[in-house]
Amino acid sequence: MAVMMENTLTLREFTAVRKNLEDISETRADLWTLLCLTRTMITRLIHLKYQDIHDDEIVLPGHGKFAEKRLSPGPAIRKIVVRRRAGFPDDIYLFQSHSNRVKAVARPSRSTGRFKKRPWE
Repeated sequence: MAVMMENTLTLREFTAVRKNLEDISETRADLWTLLCLTRTMITRLIHLKYQDIHDDEIVLPGHGKFAEKRLSPGPAIRKIVVRRRAGFPDDIYLFQSHSNRVKAVARPSRSTGRFKKRPWE
C-alpha cells in the first residue's frame, strides 16, 4: 500500500529556492521566506505595513474575504523586518516596490503626421 506524503518542501528544497530568488531579488527571497514561515497568502504579505508589525506580534489586517490574523514573529521574521526597515527607512509597506517602472504604458497615437494626409490628397 502506498503512503501519501504531505506536500511540503524539505529544508534543502526551501534553501535552493531561496538561493535562486536571491540571485533575482532580495525582496523576492524575503517574501518567499515569510510565505513559508507564516503560511499565509501572498496578498496578505504584500499589503503588510510596518505599522502592523510589532515586537511581539504581526497583525495582518482583514480585507475582502480575509479576517484579521495575528502572528507571533520568530527570530527569522524579525531579522528580515529589521534588515528591510534599515535598507528602506521611508517605506510604508514591508514589500514596497522600488523598481520605478511605469505601471501603464501609453499606446502610440495613430494621429501622427503620416496618418493625417491621404496619399491622393
